Amino acid sequence: MEVPQRLTLHLCHDEVLRALTLLEDGRSQRYVARVLEVNHSTIIRLAQRSHETGSVARRPGQGRRRVTSPWDDRFLHLTALRTRHRDVDISVQTVTNRLREDNLLARFPAKGPLLTRAHRVARLEFARKHVNWGIEDWENVMFSDESRFSLCSNDRRIPFGRGSIMVWAGISLQGRTDLVPLPGARLVVVCYITDILGPHVIPYGPFIGPNFVYMHDNARPHIARVVRAYFRETDTPVMERPARSSDMNPIEHVWDTLQYRVAGRRIAFRTLQQLEAVLTEEWENIPQDNIVNFYEGMQRRMEAVIQVKGVNTRY
Repeated sequence: MEVPQRLTLHLCHDEVLRALTLLEDGRSQRYVARVLEVNHSTIIRLAQRSHETGSVARRPGQGRRRVTSPWDDRFLHLTALRTRHRDVDISVQTVTNRLREDNLLARFPAKGPLLTRAHRVARLEFARKHVNWGIEDWENVMFSDESRFSLCSNDRRIPFGRGSIMVWAGISLQGRTDLVPLPGARLVVVCYITDILGPHVIPYGPFIGPNFVYMHDNARPHIARVVRAYFRETDTPVMERPARSSDMNPIEHVWDTLQYRVAGRRIAFRTLQQLEAVLTEEWENIPQDNIVNFYEGMQRRMEAVIQVKGVNTRY
């Protein structure tokens, strides 16, 4: 498992002592680097310095000259606690180093929709229910979703007006559906039944097998009474993921892959018709192995939700 590395190349005093203690206990340098979440080379230099000089102090002249005064250092410390602002002509690395000296480590909040307590509870229950599912279980699930793509932006998550297309698609471990453009760039109940469920979802079930399960979110057109009745009439098992839980749907990563591929061909389209053609072509060209990898990560997604007690995860 790859451990994320921090920006800084140096250790504070307490971390130096901890590193040396682990090394003296016979731990490998790579192990110590993983525990402290720093580059392996940082631990190598620490061990060499300790062996050569008998000290862990940095050699005179090592590193760049300190560009902040004691007053600046205190200001950075207080700013991190009070979230106020002041113009200081220093780098991000300098700020990181000064805060680390006071044991104020950076924390990056998970990005995602705002979750209420009810959302977190529902997410946690879903994750606990499916955390022990293996790939043989998830291979029965067809994941689906809608996404919007624009003529003028590389970010599909920004809401657009007439210069955008909304599309629907479904994925499975074995393949994928066609990419379906939605009329009027939005999804309505009638369209969901006549243009998506009927021609694309229901016929896809036998392709997956007798244990086929369809998964979509709780968007209003998905949970309308007439849609639920349609699922009962067609005997289609449905797994509705919790609200505001896009991190539980691997198709989100497929959308990101599609956006990346389309952005690389931005010169090829200037109209919505051209954009639709490029989207369709690139959708069909996404390697199935990519989708398989996203399916294989489902157990890790469930474990991540449980670990953070239902809040947003990095997925």
